[in-house]
Amino acid sequence: MRIVKIQIDNILGLEHLDIAPGALTVVEGANGTGKTSVLEAIKAGLGGGRDATLLRKGAKEGQVVLVLDDGTEITKRVKADGAATATVKHPTFGAIAKPQSYLDKLADALSVNPIAFLAAPPTKRAAWLLEVLPSKVTDEDLAKAGVTALPPASVDGLQRIEAARKAAYDERTGVNRTSKEKRATIAQLEAALPPDSGADPRQETATADQDVSSLNRELATKLEKVRSDEAADTKAVNAETDAAIRKLEATRTQDLAAISAKSTSRREEAAAEIQPRIDEATARAAAARTRAERYAADQRSRTFIAEHREAVEALEENASRLTATLEKLDALKAAALANLPIKGVEVRDGEVYVDDIPFDRVNRARQIRVALNVARLRAGQLGLVCVDGLESLDADTFAQFEKAAEKSGLQFVVNRVTQGPLTVRAGGAAA
Repeated sequence: MRIVKIQIDNILGLEHLDIAPGALTVVEGANGTGKTSVLEAIKAGLGGGRDATLLRKGAKEGQVVLVLDDGTEITKRVKADGAATATVKHPTFGAIAKPQSYLDKLADALSVNPIAFLAAPPTKRAAWLLEVLPSKVTDEDLAKAGVTALPPASVDGLQRIEAARKAAYDERTGVNRTSKEKRATIAQLEAALPPDSGADPRQETATADQDVSSLNRELATKLEKVRSDEAADTKAVNAETDAAIRKLEATRTQDLAAISAKSTSRREEAAAEIQPRIDEATARAAAARTRAERYAADQRSRTFIAEHREAVEALEENASRLTATLEKLDALKAAALANLPIKGVEVRDGEVYVDDIPFDRVNRARQIRVALNVARLRAGQLGLVCVDGLESLDADTFAQFEKAAEKSGLQFVVNRVTQGPLTVRAGGAAA
């Protein structure tokens, strides 16, 4: 359904204008010649509400008449007080009882301006796209893909998939990093470990310590015997010399010196007999203790390695699960994209992508086709799109826009600032 005739009387800056619009109608002229008035008049003809500023200055009444290709005639009259009345005459059904309701179903009066879509910041562009490309992905869909932390159900389906995929990808990255670090730790510890002989030197340490204790007791016993014998000999000598202390003083001193020398010799003999064995046992105990400490440290390392190996296996199993989840999410995303009315277009992280390329990096012709498709989805049954500001396009882009618009299946009425008076081109011919 298209508009085949536009008649404007006393609206904004226009006293009277008749247009026979084509697939692409270009309204050109210098600033102040009435270009914007044409678009506003068309919007007023399709829209509701009241607006006293629509009436041309000095006029008592203005009107916009739109005739459709099926013979339907839409008339919007505006009075000086801003009151507006709409009538719709259908060639078969006659006057429509609720004209504005009919018009609301017929067209999105504003639609999406393709030029505004091209120039919009990424977040705004993404918001417009999601309005016309709603996709539904359920919690069950995501759960089947292996997602455990479900994104909000209020978010668009493709965005839910992207959020779930990013979370799974980031988690897998962390898991793989931790697994790699633990494997490196295991390798370092294993490189430092000696071969495991299987023998526990801690028992040898205990045996050597017992030998040292036993030998020390044996030495103490012999020394005590030496002391006991010394005391007995001393007592005997003292008893013998008590009667003749003065005579035997010199003898006693000599005897005592001899006894002392003898005791010293016996001590040395006892020490010479036992001390090497004590030293040998002590050395064995120290060596065994060192080996036992090393053995205990090695056992701790082996336990640590076993725990790390078990943790690595769990991490790698988790990474495999996350990889499977990512693959399922990619398949779910591909299925969702396949059902979208604009192929190859999606929203990621608040930005529009076309064939996996950010929108702003796609060539201009492809950008225009996407923008026109968005406009088509918003244009309603009438398929009308009003565009202001085409002078922002360079000559090559404007030419591409014209070709794409004529092939889009929509009807465009566009404004463009040029030099000279108001001119209307419809289908390439001036009107």
